[in-house]
Amino acid sequence: MNKKGFTLIELVIVIVILGILAAVAVPKFVGLTKDAKVSAVKGFAGSLRAAANIVHAKWLVEDNNSGSVDLEGTTVCVDNGTVLSGSTVLGYPLADNDVTGSNCDGGISKAVNFDNNTFIPDNATNCTVFYYKGTSDTHLKSAVCDNSSTTGTCDTTDCGVVYFYDGKEYPNIVACTDGCK
Repeated sequence: MNKKGFTLIELVIVIVILGILAAVAVPKFVGLTKDAKVSAVKGFAGSLRAAANIVHAKWLVEDNNSGSVDLEGTTVCVDNGTVLSGSTVLGYPLADNDVTGSNCDGGISKAVNFDNNTFIPDNATNCTVFYYKGTSDTHLKSAVCDNSSTTGTCDTTDCGVVYFYDGKEYPNIVACTDGCK
């Protein structure tokens, strides 16, 4: 008599092999969300650096003393030595996107063509914090946007990018990734 089927030992061996494969594979995929957020934060920090340098370069090439630079239809607010008190003329995008009394559309968020899909901006006069969407850590803003520090300090709970520009030195862009989960 020829009975077809699996023996109990064969089934146990298959289950053990599947368990070993799951134990090896699962840890590799668990950390992907954090890695994706860290990569997004670092990538956005790079975009901010590139946008600030492009605005600055265009401002220099145009030998511009005005408070704005036109980037393909978007007018980016820059400091020309009059907007920020005590500043020098450097021509980098302003951190504050709510600049009043100027003929421009906004600061660094406009320069980087910011759209709020991944990051949420929180403006201060000399500092904009871009929080990773889904997080809201006010510590990040208070730690680096107090107008007395230009270095930018991150805490272990921070997940975002800080753009600090007071017109006295080059913009400081800090990627805070320790709090990305």
